[in-house]
Parts: sequence; structure tokens; C-alpha cells
Amino acid sequence: MTTQINILIVDDHPIAADGLISYLETADDIVVRNTCTRGEEVNAAITEYQPDVVLLDLELDGSQISGLEVAEMIQQLSPQTKILVISAFADQRHVLDALNIGVDGYVLKTSARLDLIEAVRRVAAGHNIFDPRVTKILQMFINKPESPVSHDENNDADLTSREWDVLTLIANNLSNEEIANELTVAVGTVKTHVSNILRKLSLKNRQEAQVWFHLNQPTTTP
Repeated sequence: MTTQINILIVDDHPIAADGLISYLETADDIVVRNTCTRGEEVNAAITEYQPDVVLLDLELDGSQISGLEVAEMIQQLSPQTKILVISAFADQRHVLDALNIGVDGYVLKTSARLDLIEAVRRVAAGHNIFDPRVTKILQMFINKPESPVSHDENNDADLTSREWDVLTLIANNLSNEEIANELTVAVGTVKTHVSNILRKLSLKNRQEAQVWFHLNQPTTTP
């Protein structure tokens, strides 16, 4: 039996939202439960519909709550709900702001229908999904001379399997305490792993670790 994926769309353009609905509901396993055009509507919609995935536009004109604030609100209200940004913008500011908040994916509104459906499915299954054009933005950021994040295709060779586990959970925006619970280890052990990861990859903080992961994550099968 196919698992149903319940979707909430947050987009300030009703025509765009209607287009997303027509795309997504061609898939038998995806159901759009509701749409919100302003950030102020999201709290009640999350509480009522408990969506598996929220498709979120970061630019919400006419809303007193920004898209980034909506993402933070969703994380607080319903931590199990995945956040897939769907945006017209693939610039460094939008991409890095979204990544810093800890969204689960970032795709563009020009994505093909089947690509969007697959992105929803993968995010719902717990994967991080970034449009190739977004990945290029991250790559440009990470290769800037002034950027503290160094990209080297071979610089992950010294990460242990457990360090990869910790790095994956960091990329999913988990705290040290949450990682400790997930891996059933002491918080001190997690802190040691985090320090080793940052040292081995020449990174300064968790945000840089998230960027590095999304550019270097191992290929996985959904």
C-alpha cells in the first residue's frame, strides 16, 4: 500500500499555488491538504492538517511574517514536518538563509513536474534535496577565496562512519542533545565528534558543516 504524503502549500500567489496543486495531484501518493497565502495563516493550518511536507515560498508579499520566520514557526510547532522551499530565486542570500534555518530542501518554481514530485517524495522520506542550480550557488559560495569553507573532493577521506552519521544529523539541523538521543550516546561524545568533523574538514561552525555536507553528501538510494 502506497503511503500518502500530505502537503501544505504556503505561497502568496494563488495562481502559483493552483499550478503546484495541479502538478502534485497527478501523483497518486500526494494530497494537498490546504494552501496559505500569508504567514499568519500557517499556525492554524499546521495544527489542523499536520502536513508531512510544507512547500514554502520564502517571499510572502502582504504577510507580516517572512518565509524564514514561517520556517522557524513550523519547526517549533511540528518538528516532524519537512520543509521544502519552492522559490523563484536561486541567489546566494536566499539559498544560504534557507540553509541556515535548516530547511529540508530547496527547489525552483521552474522545476519540471516530475522533478517536483520526486523532490516531495524524497524530502518526505527524510532526504535533503537541492535543485542542481541551487547546488551551483552553494558551490560558488564555497569556492570563494574569502570563504572559510574549503572544498576539496578528497577532504572527507578521514571521516569515520560515525562522524558521517553525526554530520548528516547536523545537516538536518539537530542539536548536540538531539544527536545524542538519536545515536544513543553521551552529549560529550557528540561534541567530540563535532569538533573532529570541523577540524578534519577545516570548517569553523555548524552552518559551514551544513553547506559542506550538501555539496559532498554520499549518494543514497531513496
